[in-house]
Amino acid sequence: MTAGDLELLPLPELLRRQANRFPDRVLIEVIGERRSTYRETWMAALAASANLIELGVGRQSPVIIMATSCVDAVHAWLAVNCAGAIDVPINPAYTGSSLEHAINRTGAEVIIIEDCFLPGLHAVEDRLLSLKHVLHFHIGDAAVVRIPSFKNLMLRSFYTAGHANLEGIVPVEPRDIATIVYTSGTSGSPRGVLMPYGQTALIAQLTAAATEMSEQDVFYCFHPLFHMAGKFVCFQSALSVGATFILARKFAPEHWLDQVRNHGATITLGHGPMLEMIFAQPASETDRDHRLRAVIAAPMPQRIGAAFEKRFGLKAIEVWGATEIGAVSWTPLKETSPPGSCGRVDPEIFELKIVDPETDCEMQTGSVGEFVLRPKIPWTIMQGYLNDAEATAAKWRNLWFHTGDHGYRDASGNLFFVDRASDRIRRRAENVSSDDIEAAAVLHPAIAEVAAIAVPSEFEQDDDIKICVVLRPGKQILPAELLDHLLAHLPHSMVPRYIEFMKALPRNTLNKIQKAVLRQTGLTENTWDRKSANYDLRRRVRR
Repeated sequence: MTAGDLELLPLPELLRRQANRFPDRVLIEVIGERRSTYRETWMAALAASANLIELGVGRQSPVIIMATSCVDAVHAWLAVNCAGAIDVPINPAYTGSSLEHAINRTGAEVIIIEDCFLPGLHAVEDRLLSLKHVLHFHIGDAAVVRIPSFKNLMLRSFYTAGHANLEGIVPVEPRDIATIVYTSGTSGSPRGVLMPYGQTALIAQLTAAATEMSEQDVFYCFHPLFHMAGKFVCFQSALSVGATFILARKFAPEHWLDQVRNHGATITLGHGPMLEMIFAQPASETDRDHRLRAVIAAPMPQRIGAAFEKRFGLKAIEVWGATEIGAVSWTPLKETSPPGSCGRVDPEIFELKIVDPETDCEMQTGSVGEFVLRPKIPWTIMQGYLNDAEATAAKWRNLWFHTGDHGYRDASGNLFFVDRASDRIRRRAENVSSDDIEAAAVLHPAIAEVAAIAVPSEFEQDDDIKICVVLRPGKQILPAELLDHLLAHLPHSMVPRYIEFMKALPRNTLNKIQKAVLRQTGLTENTWDRKSANYDLRRRVRR
C-alpha cells in the first residue's frame, strides 16, 4: 500500500458509505446474541446520535461506554461518533477507585452502560464529579439498579427515530479525536490515549491491505471492544471493505475452532498467549476443516509458529504496534519472513529508527535498541494522553515518538521485537531479555508458563532476576532442577537468582501477563533464593 492509496475517511462517513453499498449484508453478528445488517446498524447509529445530541452531547465531548461484547455496544459506539462526540470504552471489570478514576478523568456527562454493571457505578456515584446521565441497556438476567444521583434512561429508546433527523451526521475531520482508549496496563497504570479519526482509519486500512481482505471475508474476533485490536484492527477493517464481523462474547480456546468453523470465518486475530492456549488444545484430524486462511498474530510465539500454521493450514501474519501508534509493521501474506520477525515498516507511512535509549543515537544494523518513529501522514498516531501532559511529553524526545519497545532490524529491513523497556532487566551492566529466559524455561516439560522480572539487587542501578513459574497439571520440579535446565539453554548471566511457583500469573483482559503486578509484589515468603539454598552457579557451569 502506498500513501496515495489511503483514504482516511472518518468512521461515520465510512459507515454511511458502506450502508448504501451493502444494506442487507450482515455487518455484526455476536455469537449467542443477535446480528445487525449494515443498514440496520446505520439507522440505529443515526437515531441514537440524534437523541444523544438532544440530551446535550456536543461535538468532541466524551461519552463513556461500559459494556460486554454485544451489538448494543457497537451501535452505541457508532452513535457517539455520528453525533460528533468521542467514545470512551472502558474495561467493564473496573470497580471502585479504578472506575471512579476512568470516569472522572474524562469529564464525561453521559455513560452508556450494561445493566449488570450498574451496581458498581452505584457504589461510586457520590465520587463522580461530572456525570449527569446514565443510559442503560439489558442483556441476560441482570437486575436493574437505579442510580439516584443521575438521570436514568433506557438506551433502547434512543434507537427509535422519533423526531431524529436521519439524514445527517455531525461532520468530523481526520484530526478530530474519535476515541479515548485506555492502555492495557501491562507495564503500569492505564492511560487514556487520544486517537484521532485519521489514526483509526489507517489501522483499518493497513489491516485490510496486509490480509488482502475483501467483502467476501468473515472476520472472527474474540477481543473486547475497549482495546485497539477489537475496535480497529478487527471491526473497522471489516467495515472498511464490506466484510462481516463475528464477535465472540468471551475468549474460550476450547471452542475457538468450532466457532471459526460454524461461522465460516476466514480471518482472525490473536495475541501470543491466546494463540498458545489454542495450540495447547488436543490436536484433531478435523483441525483443517474450516475456511480460515489467515491469523493476525501479535505476536506469534516463535516456538509454535510453524507448527501452528501447519496444523491449522493457514498463514500467520505478524504485526507490531501499540495503541499510541497503531499497527506499524506487518509480515507479508505471500512471502516467507525470517523466524521471529514482526515484519517491515512501510517507509511511505512511517519513519522508524532504532536508537540507544540513553543517547537517542541511531544503532547499527543488527544492534538492539529502542524503536522510535514518526508518521509521514498527519493525524495517524495518538495526539496525547488524556489530561497527562507530562506523560505525553515524556514519549516525545528529539522530535521522535519513543515506543518503549526494544529490538533490532536486519539488513533486509525486517524488524525483530526483543522486549519492552519496562520489562528490561539490567544485570551486571548487561541488558537481559526476559523473553529469552521465558522461552528457555518453557522448554522443560513440567513448565506451563513463566514470567521473568527484574528485582533490586544489592548493587545500585542493577537487577537480579526472578522467574514466576506455573507448572503443568500433575507435574513437579525442584528449583535446583529448573536452574540446571536453564543452564543448559542460557548463558549463566541470564540464569535467575529467584524462583517462585504460582498457581496462575496475573493477566489483563487480553490475557497478557501483568508484569507490573509481579514487579510490585517483588520477593515474598514463597520465593526461593539460590544463594540462600547454596546453589553454586559457577560450580554447576564447570561440571
